[in-house]
Formats: sequence, structure tokens, C-alpha cells
Amino acid sequence: MSTFVGTDDADAQRRMRYFNNLYLQSWFSDKVGIIAGFDFGFQQEQVKSAHFVAWWSPIGILQYKISDQWNTALRGEYYHDPSSIIISTSSPIGFKTVSAS
Repeated sequence: MSTFVGTDDADAQRRMRYFNNLYLQSWFSDKVGIIAGFDFGFQQEQVKSAHFVAWWSPIGILQYKISDQWNTALRGEYYHDPSSIIISTSSPIGFKTVSAS
């Protein structure tokens, strides 16, 4: 787990941001393992506002150990940033995407 509390705005526009990265890694056998993660954060909508906007992203990674020297993995992720906090966009629904690799 990692956590960030602070801002990345200039002093005049300082909005508080809170971000957490949670993950769990486990091996089911000597060859198969998983990583499950969840990133989420929220930030003040305006300077000195009591209203916050949020973003979040769950991920899953399935790992397979081919040999002592080779591993492979399959990763899936969903990213949900409806207020365009992290990913700037002009879309009225913000930024939402699904990916796999």
C-alpha cells in the first residue's frame, strides 16, 4: 500500500488530493500467481471547497512461471476518471477506458 496526501497545484490554486494504491500479491503454486490492485483518489473540486471529485482503477494480473528464467503475465485494467482529474479530456463523461496486455 502507498498513500499520497497533498497537492500538485500552484499555491494560488491549491486543492487537496488524497491518493491510495492498494495491492495484494499471492502465488497459488510455484508456477501460478496473481496481483490484484486498486488505485483510488479524490481531490477538492475547487480551492477551499468541501466537495471532492474522485477517480479509481482496479487491476488484475495473472502470472505464470514458464521456467526458472521465464515468466509471462496477463493484465487487465479499468480506469474511471469522470471529472478528468488525472487524464484531461473535453468529453462530458471524463476519461474511462478498459485495457489488457
